[in-house]
Amino acid sequence: MDRLAQAGPAPIAGSAAPGDRLPELRADSPLADYILYAYLSNPGLQAAFHRWTAALDRVPQARALPDPQLSYSVFVRREQVNPTRQEFVLSQTFPWFGKRGLAARAASEAANAERQRFEAARLALRDEVQAAWHECRYLGRAIEVVEGNVQLLRRLEAALRTRFAAGLAPHGDLIKLQVELDELEDRLRSLQDLRAPLAARLDAALNRKGPGPFPEAAETPGEPIAATAEQLLAMLRESSPELKALDAEIAKEQASVERAKKDFYPDVMLGLDYMDMADPGMRDPAAAMITLSLPIWRGKYAAGVREARSMHLAALA
Repeated sequence: MDRLAQAGPAPIAGSAAPGDRLPELRADSPLADYILYAYLSNPGLQAAFHRWTAALDRVPQARALPDPQLSYSVFVRREQVNPTRQEFVLSQTFPWFGKRGLAARAASEAANAERQRFEAARLALRDEVQAAWHECRYLGRAIEVVEGNVQLLRRLEAALRTRFAAGLAPHGDLIKLQVELDELEDRLRSLQDLRAPLAARLDAALNRKGPGPFPEAAETPGEPIAATAEQLLAMLRESSPELKALDAEIAKEQASVERAKKDFYPDVMLGLDYMDMADPGMRDPAAAMITLSLPIWRGKYAAGVREARSMHLAALA
């Protein structure tokens, strides 16, 4: 099951990928087929996947330069001193050093957080399908065992009734066996009543529109966990997607703090100005330009830094 996540997000996209088909589920299908079916059909998991891919696409947007600007002017009235017919100005803004890198780092950490949330949703869905599948199989096996015991007691009850009629068995033994048979039949009916809700739980985890085949009865022996509580906690800290998502959120907010501090520095705009002169005897002038933004509203930038720091503290908390 985990190979789907290790291979990348494409197999989880479900019907969005042309080659992906839902596996046909039968009563004897292995657990892996049920989990794959859930991966490809669960809308919640697909929503988490698309949030991850959307966050990935924000990284190149954050790293990119602002769009260049092209300005064109035509002089409807020309003066003798400056007989300019038209003017072209091409400019490009360059944010202060480090702004784009920090914005891209924050976007990358946000994408990593979305990936970990997707992994958490995938693991939660796998656990739900796995639990429902095992319970269905266990219930089927329990029903088989109780049905066998009921048939056995019915045969014993018939034999004991014959012996009682012949005076070879006391009436108390027959009554005791009949009471035990009634209790076992009640137990069988109770187990059979559990099939519908368990099947509905499995169908809900699979996002299956109608009732499907009930997993066949089988013994489901447990696997012992050879680890102490301390080792399990250490594994949790290292592998929990929820904790990794929080770590990524912390890193994103830290990058946002550093990015907010850069707002105190000016952005630079470089440009080229070209004038087309009406007098053919005059050379067309061209000029190189440099423009600096003036970050004079210090209170606004200080508030942005405080906001970023508060978000960082919230992530840490």
